[in-house]
Parts: sequence; structure tokens; C-alpha cells
Amino acid sequence: MDTSRVSPGELVAGVSGLLLFVFLFLDWIGPFNAWEVFDFMDIVLAVIGLGTALLVGARMAGKDVGVPGGSALLLAVAGISAFWIVATFLIEGDERKIGLWLALLATIGLTYGGVNAGRGRVGGSATEPA
Repeated sequence: MDTSRVSPGELVAGVSGLLLFVFLFLDWIGPFNAWEVFDFMDIVLAVIGLGTALLVGARMAGKDVGVPGGSALLLAVAGISAFWIVATFLIEGDERKIGLWLALLATIGLTYGGVNAGRGRVGGSATEPA
């Protein structure tokens, strides 16, 4: 894994995606984690978290991942989508626990990383692989 193959924004998005997945296992509401609270959104958040981490990991490994619209756009949309899911649950929920707050921070990091994914990459743009 070579972190010089990805931009700092992509690296932030990848780490944030992995952390989002981990935070699904912490308590979100009362004594319940995201897997116990959600019926379907936990799977969506897991796919977003692991998907972004795998995308960035593949780029760090030197694999050319052809993503329509570019990986930066995909990362930004994934981050914004995850943010709205978590923020909505934060607004509606009671007895909020640390996992929910940490997941919100992870989605902010994912969004920030996606928006800045094209910056600082040598030899590439936000829509084309380096």
C-alpha cells in the first residue's frame, strides 16, 4: 500500500469510511448499536463505509478503479448520503450514545475527504485516476 498514490482527501475519506463501519458496532441509542437499531440503514452505512475504504485501498495498491464520474464524486456523494442518514437519526433519536456521535464525525470526514479528493494528487484530476 502506497499512500502517495492517493490524495490527502482520498486518504481521509478512506480512513473515515473504515471508522464509520467500526462505529456501527458501538452503542448508538441507549444500549443498542446501529445493527440493533436499524433494519436496513445499517447495511447502507456499512456498504458506504467499507466501499469507500476498499476504493481508496485499491487505489493505494495501484489498481485502476474505473468509477463513472470519478472517484472524487463517488466519495463526496457517499459522504453526504451517510451524513444525512446519521444526522437524521441524531435529530430523531433519544438517549444518544457515543457511537452515533462518532459516526457523525466519520461521515463529516468522509464528506470532507470526498470533496477534497482531487486536490493534491500528482498527475491526475478529481475525475481521472492518477
